[in-house]
Amino acid sequence: MIRLDTMLENTRAQHVYELLGLEREGVDHDSWTSPAGISHSTVNYTITPQQWAAGRPTPR
Repeated sequence: MIRLDTMLENTRAQHVYELLGLEREGVDHDSWTSPAGISHSTVNYTITPQQWAAGRPTPR
């Protein structure tokens, strides 16, 4: 299984991951803290090798 995550605020990455066929698994709230001491949440995505090999949508 391939797993990716991105910051909750990074909607551009989320859009690309979804175009590629990754499935949104959920949000981890306050999952990491930046060097500045700010807590951030991440969005988790997964895709299996079989799903990836089966093809993915062509970006518009």
